[in-house]
Amino acid sequence: MFKKINLFCLPYAGASSMGIYYKWNDIIDPLINVIPLELPGRGEKISEPLISSMEELVDYLYDEFYNYLVEMNDNEDYAFIGHSMGTIIIYELIRRIQDSNLKNPIHVFFSGRYPPNFPEPKNIHNLSDTEFKNEIISYGGVPKELIDNDMLLDFFIPQLKTDYTAIENYKYTPTKKWTFNISIFYGSLDSDIHLFDYKNWINFTNKKSHFYSFNEDHFFINTRSNEIINIIQNTLL
Repeated sequence: MFKKINLFCLPYAGASSMGIYYKWNDIIDPLINVIPLELPGRGEKISEPLISSMEELVDYLYDEFYNYLVEMNDNEDYAFIGHSMGTIIIYELIRRIQDSNLKNPIHVFFSGRYPPNFPEPKNIHNLSDTEFKNEIISYGGVPKELIDNDMLLDFFIPQLKTDYTAIENYKYTPTKKWTFNISIFYGSLDSDIHLFDYKNWINFTNKKSHFYSFNEDHFFINTRSNEIINIIQNTLL
């Protein structure tokens, strides 16, 4: 009997997990259950206050994840995928999982970001809204559909600034090497690709690391989702 795999999903800055990942359930193999972990202040949690501390945000999400984990039976495993900011959240969730001696994921997909031990190259969360908006547009920090809709982008500025505050104030803490395989997705046209070596992810695990390049900018998670889903299926099943 094949095991069911719960795929916990984390978003990029300013985004809703449900908005990115929920539709994957219509395409992905039925043995994989896509579970978007929604951040407060967006999606179905729009009425909840935004959290600007990475530690507090991870604590919040860990409680939700833990409730899923304890409900899993012996016929279920789990994996993670996170894009950009979501990779930091996953790293910190794994630290808490290890500290609590809980069951490890069978695989983790890190998408669109260099490892968390590299500091943020810029500090922009304290800029005025106008300066902040111009800055994130200049280096490709928002999807094209927001750039083309100024009113919509203005709506998302509070979420984006909150998330950038969490990212830029994040303090990396080393952890012991993982005992599961990982996959790394990256866009060859992403502005970060020239600043950091994504290959450094191999230093975080004692198992195998697989790298997948997409000829896209930072938001390939949206434009190449079908290919990403195929890779996930072939990896997990």
